[in-house]
Amino acid sequence: MHAEPALAHVARIVGDVLAERGPLTHSALLAAMRRVPQLQGFDHEAILDALTHAGVVDWPQRLPDGRWVDLWSTMVDRVVTHRLTAWEIDHGVVPVEPDLVPMLLIVNQVPYFRTGEPMGDHRLTDVPLDSPELVGAVVVTLPDNLPDGVGPGDRIGFQVTGAGVVLSKVARAQRWPDGVVEALVTLVDDHPEGLPAPQVAGMLCVQFPELFRRGQRPFGELVAAAGVVLHDGYLLPADTDLDMWATEQAAHAIAVRYEVDSTTAVTVLLLVIVVRLQILAVADRLEDVQGALLDIPGAEETVPNDVEIEDLYQSLTDAGALAALTVPGAAHAVRDMCLMDGSSRQLVAAALLDVTAAVATRYDVDADPAAHALLLWLQALAQEWLGQVDEAERLLLAARETAPSWGPVLADLARWECDRGHLGPAKDLARRAGLAALPELVSVLDQASALAVRDLGRNRLCWCGSRRKYKACHFGREELSLADRSVWLYSKAVIYAWTHYHPMLDDLVEAIGADLPGHDPTVAAVLSMTAEDIAVVEGGVFDEFLRVRGHLLPDDEQELAGVWLGHGRCLWEVVSVGPGRVTMRDVRTGEKREVHSPGDHTQDEVGAMAYGRVLPVGGTWRVIGGLRPVLDEEREYFLDLVDEDLSPEQLAQAMAVDVDLSGLDTPGQTHADAVLTVPRDKARRLLNRDWMPMADEQVGTIWCNGDETWVYFEGRNLCVHADNDETMDSALDDLLALPGAVLVHRGHHVD
Repeated sequence: MHAEPALAHVARIVGDVLAERGPLTHSALLAAMRRVPQLQGFDHEAILDALTHAGVVDWPQRLPDGRWVDLWSTMVDRVVTHRLTAWEIDHGVVPVEPDLVPMLLIVNQVPYFRTGEPMGDHRLTDVPLDSPELVGAVVVTLPDNLPDGVGPGDRIGFQVTGAGVVLSKVARAQRWPDGVVEALVTLVDDHPEGLPAPQVAGMLCVQFPELFRRGQRPFGELVAAAGVVLHDGYLLPADTDLDMWATEQAAHAIAVRYEVDSTTAVTVLLLVIVVRLQILAVADRLEDVQGALLDIPGAEETVPNDVEIEDLYQSLTDAGALAALTVPGAAHAVRDMCLMDGSSRQLVAAALLDVTAAVATRYDVDADPAAHALLLWLQALAQEWLGQVDEAERLLLAARETAPSWGPVLADLARWECDRGHLGPAKDLARRAGLAALPELVSVLDQASALAVRDLGRNRLCWCGSRRKYKACHFGREELSLADRSVWLYSKAVIYAWTHYHPMLDDLVEAIGADLPGHDPTVAAVLSMTAEDIAVVEGGVFDEFLRVRGHLLPDDEQELAGVWLGHGRCLWEVVSVGPGRVTMRDVRTGEKREVHSPGDHTQDEVGAMAYGRVLPVGGTWRVIGGLRPVLDEEREYFLDLVDEDLSPEQLAQAMAVDVDLSGLDTPGQTHADAVLTVPRDKARRLLNRDWMPMADEQVGTIWCNGDETWVYFEGRNLCVHADNDETMDSALDDLLALPGAVLVHRGHHVD
């Protein structure tokens, strides 16, 4: 049981608008979005910008002529064909590329299997991983019973309907519509950077409504007839250098994400490719091939020969190449990307140590202090991933001796001082690190400083009686109480998550909807904090942090952290509020906790509910990791979550907050109802003008305003259903303004 990510929810709402009205210009779509209650209060331009850059082919897309279209609804009920082979029938699978690519617009979660990486529910356990038909392929599974008379060489049609995929035998494939081949060539040639193939199929269906309607020839044959290239899910011009294209795509993604120039991005990619190729050699040496799940842009997943390896190292050590990796953003890019391919960190670390040693033998690091510091920093990174924290610190200190002002080294040393509780030195190192310092680390140190400094000015005499100024004596070195350090302790694990599990955190932030455009900053902060907490707790980061870096913590923090491991998430209800404390009750067990200073993210009204962890801290209790506010209608939903065993991403989706949207699909939710008598023609004119048009003229047809408001006729009565009273008030304001409209009934119903 879980909700969809918030941005996906918005995409569905916008898609519903486009499905009802067909392709719309940008301004027309903005006008339509303003009339959708679920999108009130959001920045509609920002939402469309996010959808443009999301890269999700089954979300609303912008056509080359500037119009917006819902490609999902465009493809529903169309038929794509494929000629079956004996191997496919025997194994019950069909590769998606090339013929079934258009299906990906409407099948959001096709059961599939990548070689060596099983995903989802599939029937491929007996398929050899080295089968040539499966190498690098994404496949769909066939049903156990094929249509009658279907055998090897027969064409079969795949039609995705609202009820699922319908298979049928296609006796004779029809010709494509006139002009579709030429349109495909033009579309691809106009986008030499490549377009996702499913998106192209949808765009063609908008231009040629009869395409894929009557079992026409396969999509793969259409691609071949146009003379374009289908590669890695993209359609490209025929003269594309595929290796160069893959490299450029990967480098562009690095440049955008880490705000570096193209030269730096290419060098980052080169180093990452070398490391990933070395992973294969390490995996072979350690007989741990299963630990190396690689996705190498611009390189084959095989160990190259010695000459090719030497060429790569030569490029990496050419004049200026290593210097490019020392600019702000490049170090973070290398660290993150080395962990993005799915290989175990132990393999990545071993490969990184091999690569840095090889570079050092080919490059005069003594003559280039910046390059020398870079290699030492990379070795420290590898040692930390191997759990050798003390050796990592030794290498970082050596790197600082070589390049005293290089940001990434200072930023990492600040983490060591932070973990030890040395506030002053940690802040000084983070300040000197500048842009290289993690924003999360700077924020944590600022919060801890606010607790330590209290009301004493930096230039006042220190409280200890030394007659020295506070800034030159105890500034940053106060002994905070364990309760004051509890949030700091938790934040150390969050910082560890950002430095070791950045890809996972990005996925969780997206899943919970924290990056949804238009969120109030406070809401976005709560969602981001919740994503971090899921990574720390359910993602196992806190356990690993204590195992790897726990010896750096003060003794009382180590003991407290061990106690926290035994406390899970609960649904809490506020039963009383007092100065500096809130009494909260575990809704399931009835146990009460006196919670000290719960913070800005806890609702302080009696009866308010929230989902999260309340933890012991030095004789009292505190909210650690933030609380997700829970509405009354969500109560049973979150009580169920307490007992569910969900993956981190599933939990993030379950806790997603659709603020000002329709909320979660909660069992037992209360809805608002109303019945009016109103002249039918006047009601239809209002609905068609100011809301959305009725689907057709049939009595009883339901009109849906997004997911919230339904309006339909029963005889002379106009019935209205809304998710809440506020939405109903808005609907009735319009409807009761109609001449002759009378409210007959208003009430509520429960699912």
